[in-house]
Amino acid sequence: MRTLVTDLRDHGLLRGADGWLRRQSKRFFASVETLWEIAFHYESRLEGATTGHVLVHIARFTDDAADRIHAARTGVVPPFDDVRRWPEWPGCERPGAVVIEDIIIALDRMNDEADAVTSEEWAADPAIAQAVLDAIVEMAVHDWDLNIEIEPLPEDEARALLRYVVDELADAAGWPHISFESDDTVATRLTVVDASGVTTSVSGDAEELLKWITGRAEAPKIAADGSELPALPEWVCHREFQSF
Repeated sequence: MRTLVTDLRDHGLLRGADGWLRRQSKRFFASVETLWEIAFHYESRLEGATTGHVLVHIARFTDDAADRIHAARTGVVPPFDDVRRWPEWPGCERPGAVVIEDIIIALDRMNDEADAVTSEEWAADPAIAQAVLDAIVEMAVHDWDLNIEIEPLPEDEARALLRYVVDELADAAGWPHISFESDDTVATRLTVVDASGVTTSVSGDAEELLKWITGRAEAPKIAADGSELPALPEWVCHREFQSF
C-alpha cells in the first residue's frame, strides 16, 4: 500500500479535492476561523511577531506558491496584485476580516493552480511538487505559532513532513547531519551526527520530533540511547519573515 512517506511527491496524493494540499489548507484555515479580531494583535509564539504577522506571512507564502506553480506550468509569472498583497508589516494591521479574505484568496489560488497541473507537467518539473510541499510545511509549522489548541497532525503526514524537512536540511549551513528512519511498524527515529562526529539517536512521535527540528518544542531531555541531544540551529522559513 502506498503511503505519504514512500510517495512524498506523488501528484495524486498531494493535490485534488482529497489531496494533502487541500487538507492542510483546510486545517490551517480552521485555526484562523477560531480567532477573534483582537487576537490578531496578540504575540504569537514567534518572538517579535504577532498572530497577524503569522497569518499575513502564510497569505504571502501561499500567494508565492501559486505564482511558482503557475510559472512552472505556463512559463509566465502572474502580475503582482499591489492592492491585496500586503507584506507581513504593515499588512498585519489591516482589519481581521480583510486579512482573512486575503488568506482565503491566497489558499484558493494555490490549490487551483496545483489542480490545474497535468500529470505530464507534474512529472516534468520537480519545482511544482517542491512548491506544494514547501507550502504544506509552512502551514503546518505556523499553525503551531498561533497559540491556539489544534488537532494533532495525522501520523503519516507528520512523518512525511519530518522526512521532507530533514532532507531539506541536508545541505543547510551549520546544521548537523540528520538521517530519518520510519515505516509502518517502527517508531520514527532520527540519527544526528554533529560536527565532531558524535552520533545521537532519538525516537518518538513524528509530530513532536518535527516541532523540535523546527524550534516549536523543547528537545527531549535525553535521546533514545541515553545521551544528551545536541542543540540545533534555528530553522528558517522558506520565505523571509518581515516583522516589526
